[in-house]
Amino acid sequence: MTKKLLLLILSLSFTASFAQIKGTVIDNETKQPVLLVNIWILGEDKGTTADENGNFTLPETKSTETIIFAAVGYTDARLKAADIKDTVLMEAKAIELEDVIIQKRKNRVFRTVNPLDAETEAHFAASTTVTPRMVARFIPYKKEYAATPFLKDIKFVTVSRSPGSTFNVRLYSVAEDGSPGEPLYNENIIGTAKKKRHVTTVDLSSLNIQMPERGFFVAVEWLIIDSNRYDLVSLKYGKALDRKGKNYNIYYDPPFKSCYTDKRSAQWLYEKGAWTNNFNIHDRKYYTIMAEVTLSD
Repeated sequence: MTKKLLLLILSLSFTASFAQIKGTVIDNETKQPVLLVNIWILGEDKGTTADENGNFTLPETKSTETIIFAAVGYTDARLKAADIKDTVLMEAKAIELEDVIIQKRKNRVFRTVNPLDAETEAHFAASTTVTPRMVARFIPYKKEYAATPFLKDIKFVTVSRSPGSTFNVRLYSVAEDGSPGEPLYNENIIGTAKKKRHVTTVDLSSLNIQMPERGFFVAVEWLIIDSNRYDLVSLKYGKALDRKGKNYNIYYDPPFKSCYTDKRSAQWLYEKGAWTNNFNIHDRKYYTIMAEVTLSD
């Protein structure tokens, strides 16, 4: 009896098959493609990003795995790999409009928060491999910001190895537990980083976003697309071998320079479907991405 039960368990464990998954992500109502959807396997360090037509390809994936689809302005979709056919439907989030006081922008007075030249730069940068993820930095509110409530732009220090690598910027309110909460803007905000080290500016002036009085999070989201891919070749380290027998790691640009901070809660990491307080410590200091915010009246 025991042997039969063991054989049954073993046979069931091999019923899950592996296959490449291809499809298109579309809006549930409009039937239009959903752009720049980050897709990953739940609990795994691998994934991809849908292209401008909503098309995506996942490598050999176990049929029982759960696949997560996440995009700005949409509710996350979670599907078993075996249930994914030609199309994946995503539902747009319902936006609740709160009572707001309409203010006319003047753009005559500006204030800089976290100036880049005042940060203590760390010698490393935040980057990603084949896992779609986000890194968020908390920007606290101060009473003196009331005269310049609008977000004008955000500056990052990028060190891209690819020409014209693109990334997504997301802005979040602060949840009750101090983590990134609801989005402040419900569409993609695309930034472009030039090759090598540059100060990369993302213009927000046309979006009329006001800084919340509880502060907010600015997050950078890596896009796992071919134009951002960079193969780092090493003779000693790596996870795979190329045709010449060298080791290499796959990264996706751009890396973002980091700085030291005394705040443990300054940086949060989103990967595998959840936010975690990414309070990395180096030389007994916490660090986070460098992000200069310009406010205007």
